[in-house]
Amino acid sequence: MHFQKSNPKILVIIFVFMISTLVGNFFVFKPVKAAVIAPWGYIRGTVQDAQTATPIEGALLEIFLQSYPGYVWATRYSNNQGEYEFGNYFTGTWTIKVSKGGYITQSQNIHVPTYTSVTLNFDLEPESTEPEIDPLILQYEPILYLHPDETYQPMNVEAYVGHCSL
Repeated sequence: MHFQKSNPKILVIIFVFMISTLVGNFFVFKPVKAAVIAPWGYIRGTVQDAQTATPIEGALLEIFLQSYPGYVWATRYSNNQGEYEFGNYFTGTWTIKVSKGGYITQSQNIHVPTYTSVTLNFDLEPESTEPEIDPLILQYEPILYLHPDETYQPMNVEAYVGHCSL
């Protein structure tokens, strides 16, 4: 028996028709324009301590589309290696906000091109544990204190406040 080359489109249509009749359904296929399908991208990265470069586990990452800044599209937590991933997000400019107790919250913008994986790393600064001195206090120097020899001496406010708990 000799077979002639067939049109592959016809074979696919016949195959689909055969499968659909076996299942008992008939499918009507409509052409889909490429513009209807949203182009997707991925955002990956790490979160680490800015001073020690150690990974930060459990940092909360929130993703916002810049055109809808008040709406959190998704949240993730960094793993024990400080890694995170947001997958299947459409092309556009996104804002990612990272927060973790003991660190200063940070936000960065990133553009996600069509069908691309982009990297966005965060170096979080630890929150200061030193008490802040109100600049108003420093403005009225010198502050005097009564020395044991009963003379008034200028006081170093920064040194004094640094040793006190505020």
